[in-house]
Formats: sequence, C-alpha cells, structure tokens
Amino acid sequence: MHARGALVGAGLVAAFLLARSRAGARSANAAGAATGAGVSSRMPGRYPLPEADADAFYGDVLLVLGMPATANRLRFLRAWRQAEGAEATWNPFNTTWARGRASKYNTVGVGNYATRADGLAATSGTLRLRYYTDLRARLARDDAPELVALSPDLRTWGTGAGVSRVLAAFPGPIPYRSPLFGV
Repeated sequence: MHARGALVGAGLVAAFLLARSRAGARSANAAGAATGAGVSSRMPGRYPLPEADADAFYGDVLLVLGMPATANRLRFLRAWRQAEGAEATWNPFNTTWARGRASKYNTVGVGNYATRADGLAATSGTLRLRYYTDLRARLARDDAPELVALSPDLRTWGTGAGVSRVLAAFPGPIPYRSPLFGV
C-alpha cells in the first residue's frame, strides 16, 4: 500500500510540474510574439547565464570575434539577451549551435551548454556564420546599440525587432531581470 501511495504521489508531482512548465512558458522576445507549442516540452537549463558573469561572458564573445568590449557593444548585448528571454544554460542569445550542446532547451533546438567554454564557443561560432555578416559589421564599427538592433540579421536569428523594443523600454541601464518582459 505504501509503494502504491508513493507512485500516486510521484505521478501527481510529475503532473504538477508538467502543468506548471506549460503555464509558465514565456515568449522568446520582448513583445511576446514568439510563444511556441514547443516551449512546453523544453528541457530547462541548470541555470541561465548568471547575472554576475553576464558582462564578462559578453566581453569574451566580443574578444573571440576580434572586438573589444565597449559601452555600445555591451548595451546591445544586454538588450539582446533581454529580448531573447534567455533561460538556457550558458546561452544568452538562444543559439541552436549543436557542437558542445549538452541538451536541447526547446524543440527549436536552442541548446543548454554544460560549461561556460561550450556556451562561448557556440555563441561565437554562430555569430561567425555567413548569415550574420551585417550584425558583425555593425558591432565591429561600434555602432550605437539602436543601429545594431536594426540589422536584418536579427530577423534571420529570430529575434526580429525585440532588441529595439528593449532599448526603447530602457533608455538608461538595462536590467538583467526585466519587470516588463518577465526575464
């Protein structure tokens, strides 16, 4: 009888967690336009990019791309993370890069990465792809974040106008956790 009760209890816990994950699914961008059926089956990351590590991680991505961290570049990258609603492990911009991926965060293929180094390699590797030459050029010129956010490459990435909306919503510092966007 005790074993049956434990199984029923475990089943209830699993049902509750599944219902909670479905009810708690958030959009992937600031406007909430990208909620998808696949979000309910996501594999949660161990933790998102820790706030204390965020700017250092962004700076390392820029260094791998051959660019120093500047105020413009860091502001853009903070806004981009916010627009993506990133929650996958070591993946602030929700890349789907497969090499080094520990698990899939969602059915689109956004990855959870086991280590900071894996996430850094995936993020910088994705940004080096031919699809993102305009985005890299704008970052290399150290354009204002609002101009980088207009890159057509962000549509290819899937972020669309999300970064522009975050920048407009936060003319000052961009918070790591947004009271407006829930991430």
